Amino acid sequence: MVSAPSTPFRGEIWWTTSPGEESDETARQPVLIVQNDVGNAHARTVIAAVVSAEAPRKRYPQVVPISTDLLGRPATVRCDIIRTFEKAHLLGRAAVLPRETMAEVDAALCRSLALRPGTGRHGDDEIAAG
Repeated sequence: MVSAPSTPFRGEIWWTTSPGEESDETARQPVLIVQNDVGNAHARTVIAAVVSAEAPRKRYPQVVPISTDLLGRPATVRCDIIRTFEKAHLLGRAAVLPRETMAEVDAALCRSLALRPGTGRHGDDEIAAG
């Protein structure tokens, strides 16, 4: 595990424990920080996408494979599983995603959440504004 500062940054993979679990080595799970850095610096919580060691049988648009070099094993970022964690559950930084991979994650998050990149609008044209 890589030693890290106490503030996580967007694009970093951190080891975490789930709420209610003991913070031992067997309960830890990697997550990718997807929240903006202002929120990361000031909030008690962070928003993260789950990183899974399970490779899907086929490629899905909301799942982004990451290099085996980052965690020492095959892994994927699951942009369809987004959770909020208290910083107290973050154990330490494991890796930093390359910019190219983070761009793929951003696109997958937009697809998963039906967002149009750069517009601030949802991607579902059938929903009328207030």
